[in-house]
Amino acid sequence: MNSHHPDTPPPVPGRTALVRPRYDGTDHEFQEPLGAEAICGYLIEHGVEARVFDRRLGASLSDIEKFGPDWVGFSLMTAEDAPDALRLRQMLSRPGRRFFAGGLFVTSCMERAKALFPSDTVLIPGEGEGPVWELVTFGRVRGGPRPGPNEWAFASRENLSEYLARGGVINIRTARGCRGGCAFCTTPRLCAPKGFEARDVSLVAQEMAALIRAGYPPVFNFTDDMFGDHGRVEALEEALSLHGVRAAFSLEMRAAEVSLTPPDLWKKLHAGGLCRVFTGMESLEADTLKAWHKPVDVGRLARALNDMRDAGIACEVGYILWHDGQDASGALREAEGLHALGLLTPKSALSRLVLFPGSLLHEKQNARGVELCGLKGEAARMHAVWEDVLSPLLAPWTAAACACPKTACEAFLSGEREPLSALEGCLERLKEMTWQAVRNGRPPEEKDREEVCRELHSLHIACE
Repeated sequence: MNSHHPDTPPPVPGRTALVRPRYDGTDHEFQEPLGAEAICGYLIEHGVEARVFDRRLGASLSDIEKFGPDWVGFSLMTAEDAPDALRLRQMLSRPGRRFFAGGLFVTSCMERAKALFPSDTVLIPGEGEGPVWELVTFGRVRGGPRPGPNEWAFASRENLSEYLARGGVINIRTARGCRGGCAFCTTPRLCAPKGFEARDVSLVAQEMAALIRAGYPPVFNFTDDMFGDHGRVEALEEALSLHGVRAAFSLEMRAAEVSLTPPDLWKKLHAGGLCRVFTGMESLEADTLKAWHKPVDVGRLARALNDMRDAGIACEVGYILWHDGQDASGALREAEGLHALGLLTPKSALSRLVLFPGSLLHEKQNARGVELCGLKGEAARMHAVWEDVLSPLLAPWTAAACACPKTACEAFLSGEREPLSALEGCLERLKEMTWQAVRNGRPPEEKDREEVCRELHSLHIACE
């Protein structure tokens, strides 16, 4: 990919500004822009002068202008990122300056992105390192092979201290794609033909060790749609021990991989640093799971989640309670089942199928753009009631749930479990209030909600 004509000097890459726009919506889970940071790190490693400008940290138009970029790229996760990017696109326009945009929004909603951005904006779907390097070096995307996971550079993290000061943890990616084929998910189609590619864990451990030795807290979150099975977690922990560092981390595992993990292994994985796992349960109904192409033994998964908790590992599940095949009685039955498993939350109680471009269900239902799945009759009315009665719990739940991964990791590293126990107590009370609210069709008592909020404030967690 780095080759050029042998009779000509190598081209001089253009100075590149990578911009995360302001978000035109409610941002409950503020995180560092890892996609832009990863591309920036790759460009720098390959001789390009590049820098990330994060508008959510206050980066201004003048900051970008002072850098004097030849290229300005926008990293867009959702449509709510587009308005600020379009304003900047207009204000930064200069003779000779060129623009590009990428990210999940461009990848999954290409036609909408084409309609929004001027035609001379280069739109780059999928993984961006190789195409962006080609663009800023040769003036066009030449279609060379995209770098694999072992060719990724360490992310450029000039703003990391500020992200951590805002309560974040260090995000790292180790893989792309997923071995699953869930009908509601875009990931299986984004990474064809290989489906799943993983970075060698020795390189992952090397990046983590470098950050720890640079003085950053050894608390990490892996952003992969699928980190891998328990064997890959063990390999990472062994690689970290070879570097002589101790770290705590959270990650995502497929439900099948969680279910197949030997029950007595969770304690060993926790001792090596695994503190939290997110997995996709999605439904308690076998017929629904079959229709969504998700082969999960729910009973086995539930037992594995209990084993995980007993080992000291926090766990959270993704769930889709509301969809076009759901009725009111089914929703209440599933909510009761989730409550019995300790998994009913305001988020899972209101979770509704989203039709994402690129997913099989989006294609089957001829949806346009990102759409909420329609609900029928009594189900629609019940969902509206639940939205009303659960609305007071959403802010404290979101704040507490977002704080849990970091708190669990810090408890592991320090051995001080009191803050984590207090936080888990708040989460349990919010779960119980959720069940009472949906069962009775009434909002929770304000005094009960205020009591939880006071406890969260004592833990320095803002819940309003």
